[in-house]
Amino acid sequence: MLIRAMLTIFLAVPFFTLQAQDCTSLLNISTGDSSSVIYLNDSYLGSGRISREVKKGKYKILIKDEARKWGAQEIVDSISINECGKTENLEYSFKKTVYLRTIPDNAEVYFRDSLLGSTPLSIYRTVPQVEIRKTNYKPVFLTAEDLAQNPLIDLDFMGKRAPESFFKTNLFKILVGSAIALGTTAVYYKLKANKTYDQYNETKESTLMDKTNRYDLYSGIAFGALQVNFGALIYFFFVNE
Repeated sequence: MLIRAMLTIFLAVPFFTLQAQDCTSLLNISTGDSSSVIYLNDSYLGSGRISREVKKGKYKILIKDEARKWGAQEIVDSISINECGKTENLEYSFKKTVYLRTIPDNAEVYFRDSLLGSTPLSIYRTVPQVEIRKTNYKPVFLTAEDLAQNPLIDLDFMGKRAPESFFKTNLFKILVGSAIALGTTAVYYKLKANKTYDQYNETKESTLMDKTNRYDLYSGIAFGALQVNFGALIYFFFVNE
């Protein structure tokens, strides 16, 4: 009898050990979003929907919305597995959002008197209405329906626009171009006048002196116009600055 009892205990130990090792439950987690990633106790399990055998214990569940770069959501939960052979089904879903953008960006978005953030911004569709504010721009009030239909808002400028720089105007380009042309002309005729005068000194022909005087006249007219041109440049520079 003693030997039989010892044999029974000896055979039963592996059975109970194996039964303890197989004490697991099935955990099913579904998000309804294939781009979401699922972690269990900080260990990556998969995306969208997973099924895992888990032992008894407490588990931390983390689900991240990997599809969004702005305003990404996270879901944090926990579950305790206290029995064997059970099936736990957990379903999660992210809040629906609208990705609000404005032209220009960095506009402040308010719900009542609470600042939600600055554009570009993801907003929950459960927010009934928002107000968009930006200095020098007309405020915009939008309902949730407005946001769903048009999440890109072109803001109306109401401030005083800075005047265009004089250096970017067509007038500046014309004055600079004409100054170069007049300066080149003045130098060209002055060189011709000097050359013709040297020839006159060698030959003493009166026609060469006439040409010299004519070239000097052309050079003087071009130089005078160049001075007027520079005066206009200086005047418009100070007026526009």
